[in-house]
Amino acid sequence: TGVQTCALPISIVIGNSAGTGSITLGSSSTTQTVNIGTGAGAATINIGTGTSSTTRIGANGTSFNEIITGQVTVATTASLASRASERQTFNVTGAAVNSTVMVSFATGGTAAANDIKIVGYVGTAGVLTIQVFNDSGAAQTCPVGTVNYTIIQ
Repeated sequence: TGVQTCALPISIVIGNSAGTGSITLGSSSTTQTVNIGTGAGAATINIGTGTSSTTRIGANGTSFNEIITGQVTVATTASLASRASERQTFNVTGAAVNSTVMVSFATGGTAAANDIKIVGYVGTAGVLTIQVFNDSGAAQTCPVGTVNYTIIQ
């Protein structure tokens, strides 16, 4: 009860040597706000670092296990024929089959023509497939360079 103050920095450990424990803020009839890293310092939050943890953001959010981000270098042919595509695969540790994948060419790379489409997917565990399509009626110059990816599973 009441307000407790202490000198900063502090460390709070919740759990035990087995890594179990929990904390509840508020109840079903109250709303609590937790501010982390609002001052001059920075904060790192590790949520669900166990092997079977899930995370949910927001009241209507869907639970997910992890978000993996990174970059790969795509080296397509200089010119991609009309309605053709090229596929390249990259090893990504922890990528699960049927994950949601977002891909985009990194800023500063060669701009893609409007008819060039890029798609990413995980069809085999641990393997990110990036496919570049030419949706045009004519051959198009393909962008070559760094692709950002985000995998949510």
